[in-house]
Amino acid sequence: SMPPDADAFYKNAMPTIRPQLKNIITKSAGQLKIKQANADSLIKVLHSNTACKNMNDENIEAISTLIMVQASNDADEDLKKIVLSMRNNNGAEQVSNIDNGNENGSLQEINDKKQLMVQMIMHRKSKIAEEITPLIRKIYTNRENIINNLK
Repeated sequence: SMPPDADAFYKNAMPTIRPQLKNIITKSAGQLKIKQANADSLIKVLHSNTACKNMNDENIEAISTLIMVQASNDADEDLKKIVLSMRNNNGAEQVSNIDNGNENGSLQEINDKKQLMVQMIMHRKSKIAEEITPLIRKIYTNRENIINNLK
């Protein structure tokens, strides 16, 4: 699960950092839906980003942390949507069983796919947490200065 320090850092930093960095964080987090979270490759990409060119390693690591927390939060939202749609389908499935005998194969297939999506998202979240843990340990003691640098 997400280290509490990373979540706290995110909640303190995001309201105050400059909009350009927020956009980078949001876009990069969205890309982690299709890519596996990897702190080293994320840091390399950020170093080459023009908005981050003159930043030191600590600030880049902080932005990487924020990206991964955002990606984990996005995954939580995706999970909520899937679970809610599964609940709705289960209600429809019960009605379908009553009305049509046993014509729920397609609903079962949909739920199976959604369960697979849930597993994939949970795996992605655990990978993100693994990648974030060493980063947050490195930056957490200097977090206030880092947040000021990102304003």
